[in-house]
Amino acid sequence: MLVLAVLLCVLTACAERPKGDPFAIFSEDPTCEQVIAVNGEIPEASAFLTAEARVLATISGISVSYAAEIDQSALGEQTVRLVLTAADGRTREIAARASCIYDHTPPVLHGVTDRSALCGEGLVLRAGVSAEDNCYGACEITVDSSAVDTTREGVYPVVYTATDAVGNRAQKTVNVYIYSLAVTEDMLWEQVDALLLRLVTPGMTREQQCRSIYDCVQASMTYTADSDKSDWVRNAYTSLFVRGSGDCHSYFSAAKALLHRLGIPYREIQRQDGLTEDTHYFLMVNIAEDGERERWYYFDTTELRHDGYQHSGCLLTEAQILAYNAVRPHFYSYDHTGYPAVESRVITPTPELGITE
Repeated sequence: MLVLAVLLCVLTACAERPKGDPFAIFSEDPTCEQVIAVNGEIPEASAFLTAEARVLATISGISVSYAAEIDQSALGEQTVRLVLTAADGRTREIAARASCIYDHTPPVLHGVTDRSALCGEGLVLRAGVSAEDNCYGACEITVDSSAVDTTREGVYPVVYTATDAVGNRAQKTVNVYIYSLAVTEDMLWEQVDALLLRLVTPGMTREQQCRSIYDCVQASMTYTADSDKSDWVRNAYTSLFVRGSGDCHSYFSAAKALLHRLGIPYREIQRQDGLTEDTHYFLMVNIAEDGERERWYYFDTTELRHDGYQHSGCLLTEAQILAYNAVRPHFYSYDHTGYPAVESRVITPTPELGITE
């Protein structure tokens, strides 16, 4: 029907146009609003015509060419001169708009994290996931979950891919954890409370309690490169009481559970996104006793090993984490907005970082 309508339009235009005028079929400006030329590629001249004008030109035997090619060295908008050539050789020059850009930057994926589900449950993979491109805004995301078997317990890879309008791609692979049994907070608290009976004695200060928690987590776990970060309760339970290993999120979750049950105020911190390929989770604790002014220190129970030495992450000052950032760039970099100021008095010497007092 569309082709028939266009043919009727052409026949009518041809019947009504002034005799000898091959270009009168275009009742209005035949050019589209703008054509984007990307990364030095020259679009076909006909790309500057509207879809209807291209059909009319093809039926009428009118070709389109450049009067002068796009100046790819001039980024941004520019005027392009086109030549319409009729079948009998007569020509008409028209103006169109082009925008030249160079885009080799892939989109940025947001909200792509590990996920978990119980066997037989539905798996939601797109919730909270988006992709943004520097030139084109929101862009298409594909999710490859073909390796996931929701009927069997295990760890499965899922691949997220975002592609912009010119083919630049960003890709990120995360894990989906399928479990046969649920882990509840009640299960976690039962184990944590039993452990705290052995760790904490009456009369201990909050500083002493934090040091006891730190020593316990360090002694109970070994570092591995990955864990399920989608459920901190499960991560704390399995890493501390089942598996005995995990990554920084596992250490973070285990410490968080113990601090929570003791009622020690804490704040959760995650490394600022985009500074490194991976991330890091750690805590800030207030070791002041009731009625005292707040005394906040950084509290990172993860094993801190680098270049052959190890140092404590228990109750550190701002100067100490900045010193570690100098050794491992951006390791403790985070957005300080909304967080309390940290104490400057050193209570855990770190001679490996050159700070003892």
